[in-house]
Amino acid sequence: MKKVFLILAVISLAILLVAGYSAFRPRPTPEGQPPLLYLSSETLLDFQKQFNDSAGGVRVLLLLSPT
Repeated sequence: MKKVFLILAVISLAILLVAGYSAFRPRPTPEGQPPLLYLSSETLLDFQKQFNDSAGGVRVLLLLSPT
């Protein structure tokens, strides 16, 4: 009985890991779109420059918070 429970637990953990990876893995951007930018203290100045350089077009900034 212990062996069956252990096998089921390992299989369940493997399924959860695969599902989690497939849900949160990095995905490629569509053709012609620049890659997505993850904001950090190192990339903030580059983001600000790109944002300000595109002042003639439509700009959308979306900030999401889990709270």
